[in-house]
Amino acid sequence: MTRYAIFVIFLIRTVQGFEESIFEDEDIYRIYVPAQPPSTSTIVPGTKWCGPGNTAANYDDLGNLREVDMCCRDHDHCESIIMPDVTLHNLYNSDWFPMQNEMQL
Repeated sequence: MTRYAIFVIFLIRTVQGFEESIFEDEDIYRIYVPAQPPSTSTIVPGTKWCGPGNTAANYDDLGNLREVDMCCRDHDHCESIIMPDVTLHNLYNSDWFPMQNEMQL
């Protein structure tokens, strides 16, 4: 199993443990969320953007896992959010929390 596969499995298991309440304003409205104390959030080790909120000092502040962190940061700043039980651009969100639509229209 590659390091990437192990990391993805770790990330999925970590995200599954998140409470639904983490998907709030910072993800939906593109508001920059200031760093939070480590005791109040679980950020994936080696990153500053992967988890609820972030621990970055600014937009360009990335952890040691730069490529992964850039992906998580992009998700945090996604412009097109599909709210629960809503159809947008022919995509239906049947889940209980908002999802991203990163399609280029």
